[in-house]
Formats: sequence, C-alpha cells, structure tokens
Amino acid sequence: MAGIFLSYGSPDEAAVLKLRDRLEALGVSDVWEYKEHMPVGAQIHETVNAAINTARLAVICFSDETAEREWITREVDWCFKAVKDGDREMKDILPVWVGPHPQGKIPKLLADQHYSVFDLTGGGDTALVKLALQVLDKLGEQAPHLIPAALFSMTQEQCAELFARWQAPGHQDAPAYAGLRSLCKTLGMASPPELFQLLSQRYGDRVEDLAPFQSGKPLIDGVYEVLKRINAERNRRKQRPVVLRWVHDDLFGAGEQKRWARDLWRSGDSLLIVDSISSFHPAVNEKIQKVPDPLDPARAALLWIPPYTQIMANLDEPLANTVDVVDPLGDLFRNIDEEPRRSIAFDTGTPMAFRLWLLRTLGSIPDAAAPLQGNVASMNSRLRLNELLNPPGRP
Repeated sequence: MAGIFLSYGSPDEAAVLKLRDRLEALGVSDVWEYKEHMPVGAQIHETVNAAINTARLAVICFSDETAEREWITREVDWCFKAVKDGDREMKDILPVWVGPHPQGKIPKLLADQHYSVFDLTGGGDTALVKLALQVLDKLGEQAPHLIPAALFSMTQEQCAELFARWQAPGHQDAPAYAGLRSLCKTLGMASPPELFQLLSQRYGDRVEDLAPFQSGKPLIDGVYEVLKRINAERNRRKQRPVVLRWVHDDLFGAGEQKRWARDLWRSGDSLLIVDSISSFHPAVNEKIQKVPDPLDPARAALLWIPPYTQIMANLDEPLANTVDVVDPLGDLFRNIDEEPRRSIAFDTGTPMAFRLWLLRTLGSIPDAAAPLQGNVASMNSRLRLNELLNPPGRP
C-alpha cells in the first residue's frame, strides 16, 4: 500500500521530483510516483488505478500549464471517486501548485468541490516543510519531531560587497581579511584575486543556495540526503520522523511568526549552520548575534563551515574508502557516544565530515526529548558506516 499517490504533468516534473525527494526526506514514506514506480511494459490505466485505490492520500500537482491536461483531469476523477467510495484506502486529496499560476487554474472537479490549493511556488524549503507537515497530518501519522534549523550565509550580492570592501585600498590589512588570507595560504589556496573568485562560487541568489563543497550543489540538498536515510531508519523502528523547520528568516520577522520561531528555537533541539566567511558581512553577523540562546545548551547543535571546503572535497572519496576497508574505524564511531558531548563542529572540511556530523546530530535524536549525544551507531548497528555516510547510488 502506498501512503501517497503523486499526480503531475510532465512540464512540472522537475518541481514534483524535488517535492517527492523532500517528502521522503522529511519522513513521508511510501510515495507512488509514475517515473519511479511504473513497471516497464505495464498497462498504464490499470497500474495507475491500482496505485490510487491503495493510497491513503492523493497529492495533485499542477500549474496553469498543466491544470487542464487530460491525464491530470483523469487522475483527479479517479482519486475523487476513490475518496467518495468508503471501501477504499484513499481518505483525502491535497491540490498543490508547483509551477507558475498567474491565472490560478485548478482542475475543474477540484474547483467545483471548492478544494483549497497549497501554493508551493516561491516558498523554498520552508514551504516544502509546511506541505510535509500537512501531508503527515492528513495521513494520520504520528506527530513529527520538529527541529528548528537556521542557515546563515551571504548571498552572491553580499559576497561581492564584502570582497570588494576587503580589496579596497587601506582595507587589506584588516584582521578578518588578513586572517582569511593567512589560513588559505597555509592550505595552499590561491592568493587574491583568485582566492575571492574561488570563494564566491559558494554563494547564490538566496541564503539557501550556499554550496560550500561543490559549486551548484546547495548544502541544504546534502542535509536532506542524510535526513532521508535517518527517517527511513526511524520509520523502520516505528519512531516518529525528524522534520527540519528552517527558521532563519522567521527568527527576525515580526508578530506571532517571530514569537513562535524563537520559542521553538529555545525550547528543545536546534540546528545552527554558519558559513564562516559570511559571518564577516555586517548584515549576516548582526543576525547571528541575535539568535536566541537555547534553554538547554546541550541540545543545541552548531556547524561552523570553514573556507577551505572546496579544495578539501577531493579527499571525500579516499576518506570514504578508508572507512569501508578499515574495520576499526567502524568500532571507533560506534563507541563515539561513550563521552556525552555537544554537537559542535568547526572542522567539516569535506562532505564526508559534514555527513558524519549530521548523522551524529540528527541520527541520535530519540522519540522522547533528550540531549543530543552524537551516536552514529544508534542509527542501525547492522549497517556499515560507509553506507550511512554515503548516499545511495554512489560507486
């Protein structure tokens, strides 16, 4: 039985596949999606109908371009009939805009029945998390373990401002700039201006675009790769899923949203990720200084991303290979919880170190509220460490 039947048209495929991956990472298991689950040579009508008849929730994804397409209209009709038939598993339909919709088009049957449409466009990961919470609620799943997370990074525009200021006459001896140049020189990185060209590749149009290890691959994507594996294991253990709620904007908003975010941040586990170079930008630094202190510091996890990550990323595969072949490494990590520690890291120079930190931090969260103690083995002692550290499909 599939938990969710995911319906969409091909023009919206990229957005829907990202939605599918995010839902799975956030603890929404058993998503039936055509591209992944349609068997080769199967009869499409029969297979889709069978998936609808065994799913508990239909998530209908569309945009103005696809809302009136034949297959979406047909699948909406089948899903609606499945909901109305009390003998089937399907309980509800959740319409979602996943693409441009200036005309506000909605599949006719859903419009006639006055369904409310969730708008996923323009909301980034915050909207994806809100949608995941709605889906879990409609599925009747146990309430997720909600972890507030904050990412502090420059945008590409702010990066240009900072580096231009550092390169201006009279500013090259500033302590921050001198320290960065000294560190990068020690590690064999290029001198300015090549140094700034390399470092600027980390940033994009939004804070969420930060890509410290590999240009074009946002750090948040790596977070969800690990979270997907963690929640798959938690699901196997019948534990409630861990859901990250990105609050780096909400913490400094206004009104109820700000109060809610700050109360959530202070009350339990929290995840703080800071790009070290970005902390020198006044606007970013000001926000970091205003992050509220948690009531229990032992449950606050902090990742400080060093500037030399892209040149260290080439070490990732050799390091992973050593974990795979040197058994004592696995024993070492399985005993990592013998000394309780706060999940703080300043040395995540490689993707492997980053994934290990996430596993220590998120993989050890029990169902009951408790301080984080960083136990990789608590994920699943029967899995090889290399399987935990590396996403599926890696050679």
